[in-house]
Amino acid sequence: MSTLSSLLIASLLPLGALVSTALGGELPNSGVPVAAAASPTASGTPGRVAGTSGQRNALGFEVPPERAPSKPRWIADYFDAVDEARRRHCAIVMMISSDASEGFKTVSNQVYSEPDFSALTDAAIFVAAFDGEDHACKEKKIDGEKVLWCEIFDLPCKHHRAAHKRAYSVFVKKAFQNPLHAILDPDGTEIARVQGHQIKLDDLSLALREAQKKIEGPALGYAEYREHLLALREMVDLRQKKGWGRQIKELHKYTAKSLQNEGMQDFVAELERAMLREGRDRLRNAEVQLDAGDAKAARKEVSAVIRDFRDTEVATEARALKKKIEDARRP
Repeated sequence: MSTLSSLLIASLLPLGALVSTALGGELPNSGVPVAAAASPTASGTPGRVAGTSGQRNALGFEVPPERAPSKPRWIADYFDAVDEARRRHCAIVMMISSDASEGFKTVSNQVYSEPDFSALTDAAIFVAAFDGEDHACKEKKIDGEKVLWCEIFDLPCKHHRAAHKRAYSVFVKKAFQNPLHAILDPDGTEIARVQGHQIKLDDLSLALREAQKKIEGPALGYAEYREHLLALREMVDLRQKKGWGRQIKELHKYTAKSLQNEGMQDFVAELERAMLREGRDRLRNAEVQLDAGDAKAARKEVSAVIRDFRDTEVATEARALKKKIEDARRP
């Protein structure tokens, strides 16, 4: 293992996610690399829109794919990056450029292709905000639909172009040197940037270490984060078989034993709230049945909720509703 690789593993694996975004007016390639602190943009961070991950049912979360250690990880959804960064307590790197940029080609060949770059994309979240249609891609069939797949970032080309459009409007306020790496905190606020065709892997590594100091607290590397999600996914999926109350207890045990990261603790609390909502939805349905005069069906549903959500506040609410049903039966 190289000295640089050892340095990265020692100093960055507890780091956070960085999101790379956007293209801007490219300055001459004679410019020097820049790694300077940046203030939040006047327009703030992008607003979440309908259909983004933060508005999906928390229980429908997906476990990201396992990746080869030597393969860099890029994503193209800003909101997914923020959701993940908050859970992992890490930085986001928005890489903003285009396939017309000679600066990007230089950095791609001399930095992104280095084996040790992959360790950076494990420690932080790299977002490809990349414009253009003149780069290596191939056609893939995804869910029956033909999709143009980027061979640079290993994701749909339409996604990195959409990311570029959004990132450019938010993070690019003046001319910059290609490629631009805007380093964001877990809430999506820019705290530093590294730019220009002359940057080295050490420049990115140093900027990320400094960014993590500003974020403070322990961060999860990608592999560890994925292992936690796998465990949580299994617990959530077993709720119908083993009962919501039992699985909520399992979530509590896992959090106490394995999750010191505040972001992941918040995520588990969100899962618990979503599981309890499922019980309350069933109680509302029972009330509808009761109002419609079907006390037998309402009583059956409420009894099932008491059993499924044992030792939770929803079971307490269900018992109160059951008493209401039984009182209504008395003359």
